[in-house]
Amino acid sequence: MELLIDIERVEQLVDLFGNLDENIKRLENKYNISITSHSGQLKLIGETVNVTNASRAIKCLLEIINKGETLTAQNIDYVINMGSMFNNCRSLLEIPPINSSKVEDMNNMFYGCSGLTFLNLSGFDTSNVNRMEGLFSGC
Repeated sequence: MELLIDIERVEQLVDLFGNLDENIKRLENKYNISITSHSGQLKLIGETVNVTNASRAIKCLLEIINKGETLTAQNIDYVINMGSMFNNCRSLLEIPPINSSKVEDMNNMFYGCSGLTFLNLSGFDTSNVNRMEGLFSGC
């Protein structure tokens, strides 16, 4: 599968790629995909589920960048591992379909998501999760 993600500003790309492309390499290694940049877009290539998950992670990282925060190894790992992924996302009304089969950390994933009104956890695979403290705290 190939997916294009539009990037609004060059600064976002610089922050997203990181020093010596270290941030993008982390994502490529985690999701087993290829990520390239051209003409204000990121191109993700790989298996459908991996590209989809990487796309979600990139969108979360762009939100961090747009808040003016610096991407660090720690917040990249949080996004990759889904810990705190939707933290304080009050506009989240239901949990989107998530491939969680390889996730090990869901710590505070939905912490403070006070807008959650519907929980269908039937497809939520937690077989590999070893941390889920505060998963729905404050909802």
